[in-house]
Amino acid sequence: MRNTENKSRQERDKEFMEIYRSVFKEYLAANVPDARLRAINFALQNGRPRYHVGLDRAMRVVPLLLKGCQSPLKAQSMQDRMWREIAAKVGTLRAGDELGIKQAIEFVLTHCRASRFFISVGYARQLVSPRRRKRLVG
Repeated sequence: MRNTENKSRQERDKEFMEIYRSVFKEYLAANVPDARLRAINFALQNGRPRYHVGLDRAMRVVPLLLKGCQSPLKAQSMQDRMWREIAAKVGTLRAGDELGIKQAIEFVLTHCRASRFFISVGYARQLVSPRRRKRLVG
C-alpha cells in the first residue's frame, strides 16, 4: 500500500510541476513580479489534476464520510478537503442508490478532476526549489 501512495504522490507532483513550469515560463517572459510564487499559486488554484489516491484507501475513507462519521484526518487539512470533495462527488453520483459505492468511487477516481491541487504552498515551494530538483535529477 505504501508503494501505491508514493506512486500517487509522484504522479501528482509531476502533474503539478508540468503546470507550474508552463505558467512560470510565461510569467518570466512577461516580467511578472514575484513570478515563482505567483506561478505556484496559479498552478495550485487552477490546475485540474486527477485524484491521485488508491481505490483501497478511497474504499475505507469515502464510506465513512458519506455516513457522516468524523474524518480520520485533521479537520480542514488539504487531505481532509480532498476526501470531502471526492465523497461529495460519489454521493451525487449515487443519488437514488442505483450505483454501488465501489462503482461510484471508481468512476470519480477515474473520470473526475479535482478542483485544485490538494497540496500546501509550502510543499509546492519545496517541489519547485532548485535544490529539490537537483536531488530528483542527480
